Amino acid sequence: MIGGYYEKILDIDLSTKSIKEINLEEEVLRKFLGGRGLGAWYLWKRVRRGEDALGPGNVICLMTGPLTGLPLGRTALVSKNPLTNGIAHSTAGGNFHQELKFAGYDGLLITGKAEKPVYVLINDDEVEIKDASALWGLSTHETIEKLKKIHNDPLLRSICIGPAGEHMIRYACVVTEYWCVYGRSGLGAVFGSKNLKAIAVRGRKGFPSKDKSKLKEALNICMSFLQKQAATVRSIRARFEEPYLVTLFGKIGQQGVKNNQEAYSPEAWRLGSFQHDLRHWVRHWSCFGCPIHDKQIGVVRYGPYAGTMVVGPGYEPTSALGPLCDLFDAEALMYFVDLADEYGFDAVGLGRVIAFAMELYQRGILTRDDLDGIDLRWGDPKGMKEIIEKIVKREGIGDILAEGVKRASEKIGKNASRYAIHIKGQEIIGRDLRSDPEAALGEATANRGADHLQGTTREEQFSAALVDSLCLCFYHAVFRRCYEHVNLYSKILNLITGWRTSPDELMKVGERVWNLERCFNVREGLTRADDTLPYRLFYEEVPSGPTKGSKIDREEFE
Repeated sequence: MIGGYYEKILDIDLSTKSIKEINLEEEVLRKFLGGRGLGAWYLWKRVRRGEDALGPGNVICLMTGPLTGLPLGRTALVSKNPLTNGIAHSTAGGNFHQELKFAGYDGLLITGKAEKPVYVLINDDEVEIKDASALWGLSTHETIEKLKKIHNDPLLRSICIGPAGEHMIRYACVVTEYWCVYGRSGLGAVFGSKNLKAIAVRGRKGFPSKDKSKLKEALNICMSFLQKQAATVRSIRARFEEPYLVTLFGKIGQQGVKNNQEAYSPEAWRLGSFQHDLRHWVRHWSCFGCPIHDKQIGVVRYGPYAGTMVVGPGYEPTSALGPLCDLFDAEALMYFVDLADEYGFDAVGLGRVIAFAMELYQRGILTRDDLDGIDLRWGDPKGMKEIIEKIVKREGIGDILAEGVKRASEKIGKNASRYAIHIKGQEIIGRDLRSDPEAALGEATANRGADHLQGTTREEQFSAALVDSLCLCFYHAVFRRCYEHVNLYSKILNLITGWRTSPDELMKVGERVWNLERCFNVREGLTRADDTLPYRLFYEEVPSGPTKGSKIDREEFE
């Protein structure tokens, strides 16, 4: 027995309704650990070259890591990306991950396509494919609640899609615990393409331990480390709460405004953390067993959006649905972030698509008739709500915008591609990168398309892959700089598994995972030419503010 693993995963074919177990080989676990790494390995093995990301041959790889079930854990989703046709990967916390491990499984592989909507129910050793007709059309929050009622179990944990995933919007996400999201990469669309509404789990077997005394030692080390991290994170976030980043980047000229036509706004303070704390903050919340409590619950207390409740909102959804769309109404912003979660949109993708459409409307490339009568003016909540409803139903112009900015610009024509801000087909977050070439290079070379979480150097990128393969949190890994604590992670891993993995060997796992993902991308047709930036970042200077005149020098970049 290897501690930390049950050494088996489920292999589910929705087309044939077959369910079987696959035993995991120790050699594979040592090379890829779990999470993102193990998912990439199975994606490489299972998905044929040229397979449609939204076809039955694509594979959903849902993987835990060797530390999942401790206060450190998460789960990773890996698949083929419907936006880029390359690798898709994302991790999420909450309380789903430990239930899957405690049910006795290290992960799931899901292939095929169900004839009608279904969900997968795992109750320890009992695994079923259940009819989801009563869940289809529900929001993510409604789905999570209804599953608990159907099975009369308030501790049932699930991941699910909303209407955006059901309609295969290419930037749909997968949601768990109401506000924890497997974002980016269009993973919700992959679920929808398989008629898979949700995966629900209840586990009672506990953490797979080889040596109870060493498990206790590992837990003590974990909690001591996390308590220190909690103090660090709280200190940083007390000064730089995520909404504050909008204010910060807005002041220094690195916040995209109006689809990155501008990089500076004197209105950015309206979305800052001080305003948020003063008017909306309720309490903090944490994932399973974590003492950091990084999630901040906020409620709109008055006005037309009264009653809206969100976690955060974090920098990414704030910047995308706020300044990118020239929206600086904090309460309206919280409403749209909540709506994105309920419908199962990736908030970055949604905000970027709306901003793209707004700019095309501003320039006359899209008319009011093209927009089905919507007056899509900058900063107008009414127009934003109307276009979101069109997109989620794939009605009229919404059917085109549901494809993401790259494909939408190709369908619209008229030089619309100049205003499509993406990398490899995946939308970029709201930050303006023209005055930060290092960050721009990191986004351009990220394997899953535009991705600000993977770092700017090779070491940081390999480190990010290791973090996701161990299924660690962003905050547990000192903002993905895993190499700063790799000795500690190696010690914890060895106590749990019984291995003798050196820190250098552990870092090699991250490099191996990164390179395998890159191999997958190459096999699917992506090349060095795809590691590039959108037109605006190369050829349009920042027009005003502290970074006026900035743009990325293409020759230096190449």
